[in-house]
Amino acid sequence: MNIGVMLLILFALSFLVISSIINTRKAKRRLRERLIQSWGKKPEGKYEPGDLESIAGYFRNHKKANPEQFFIDDITWQDLDMDDLFIRLNGTETSAGEEVLYRLLRQPVFDPEVLSSRREWIELLRNNGEDRLKIQLILSKMGKKRDVNVTDYFFENKSSRRD
Repeated sequence: MNIGVMLLILFALSFLVISSIINTRKAKRRLRERLIQSWGKKPEGKYEPGDLESIAGYFRNHKKANPEQFFIDDITWQDLDMDDLFIRLNGTETSAGEEVLYRLLRQPVFDPEVLSSRREWIELLRNNGEDRLKIQLILSKMGKKRDVNVTDYFFENKSSRRD
């Protein structure tokens, strides 16, 4: 192989690597800017048919495993149009975040200690923008994949599993 071809290949590879690095940095900047701009604003979530059913998977599994706990029943949930409330509140960055938010809405808590602890976490995130942003950036790497419900595996009846 002559030196000209080798230099051309080296130049092309260098160009691809540098372009990849630049694109990655731009994507991170855009994500960071989106997270900053969207904080405290109405989420722009996009939902396909069946998404809410998938998001509710963790709730259903938790309810089945803990039938003695208080949950908002399906009729009341629908009467109060809580799916719309969930959509308006759902600014999460991950599938797990969506599922936990949904379960928290379906299972209201009245214990003052739990409510106080949640309030402390909310205030911590509200008052520490840089730390909140770091957490959001880390979580955003997980993304959302609504066609997979990991909690089905964890709540599955162990006797029905094949090893």
